[in-house]
Amino acid sequence: MGAEGPALTREEWGRAEWRTLGTAVSRAALARGRAGRYRPAEVSGVSPARLKRHGTRSGEGWEVVTRLRERVDSRRHNLSAVTLPLPNSSFWLIFCRNVLIYFDRPSMDACVGRLAACLPEGGHLFLGFSESLPTGTSGLNLVRIGDAFVYRKGDTVEAPS
Repeated sequence: MGAEGPALTREEWGRAEWRTLGTAVSRAALARGRAGRYRPAEVSGVSPARLKRHGTRSGEGWEVVTRLRERVDSRRHNLSAVTLPLPNSSFWLIFCRNVLIYFDRPSMDACVGRLAACLPEGGHLFLGFSESLPTGTSGLNLVRIGDAFVYRKGDTVEAPS
């Protein structure tokens, strides 16, 4: 399967220690995420080398290897709730894709404010393709990373592409 343990995480993340928090309202979505099984169409954008390094064949699809699934915490949480599942936490990356489109403007602003409070300076918030924020919302500024646009907390210096 390629590199194991800390060498794997340094290769992908540049950090030896990391964890991921996944939240959803749906218990079925949480169970599916915990299982770490994906259909071929769901991994079509993942390179064959990365699939081989981080997954094993499971029927026609793929299953994320145990050592990576063990680094993921899954919690039931509604993003409209005032209390976060891990208060006083810091996340370098937050993916909140295609969720804010269901919120009215005041609820969206409140949610983004709570998420931004969890980002350190230089942390990034990834939103869905159809979601956008006014410039400087909660200290977040739009930057381009490669072909993607994301929100970065802090200065407006564009990240290298």
